[in-house]
Amino acid sequence: MTSAWRFGLPIALVLGASQVALAQTSESAAQESASPDIAQVAPSSVSVATEAGAGSELGYANKSVVELGGTLAFTHASKTNTFRIAPFIGYFVADRIELSLLPEFAIIDVAGNTDVTFGVLAEPSYHMPLSTHVFGFVGLGIGMRYAKDPGVDFVLRPKLGMDVMVGRSGIFKPALFIDIGTHDGVTQGGLEAGFTVML
Repeated sequence: MTSAWRFGLPIALVLGASQVALAQTSESAAQESASPDIAQVAPSSVSVATEAGAGSELGYANKSVVELGGTLAFTHASKTNTFRIAPFIGYFVADRIELSLLPEFAIIDVAGNTDVTFGVLAEPSYHMPLSTHVFGFVGLGIGMRYAKDPGVDFVLRPKLGMDVMVGRSGIFKPALFIDIGTHDGVTQGGLEAGFTVML
């Protein structure tokens, strides 16, 4: 057997084994890249913006903005007068789209007889910029309230109003609304005024 044959055979075997190993490595890398990355497909956490407002890169009605405050309302229908106070917390889940929670307390006077109600409503709303400092909004409150008579009642509250920027982060929120009680059939329209601040 010649020297060239003796040395050439081991070299050829080593080169062949190297090519097989490289092919297997490339195949494994392709499979790994094709498999989904768990970190990428995991749902993102809810973020809460701070220091939003005038002079900030994050303005009102932008995603992740939170506003806290309260509302006062008065309604009148026939011989029924209602005064309502409600704390307010709102969170913009997307630009211009807000979800709000309003626990409320109301005093109702019907022909001299006074009753007290408690309730809570969730309100999705859409906010449209009209100018730099003014937005228009439309919302629909959905929830329940309780009074001694008629007891538990399901409530719908369509609302049309404005958001007026006050100072760096304050918002004045006048609105018109209609309260629709599905159990007692009472429908009352009224005026609401609220004030909130952005975090």
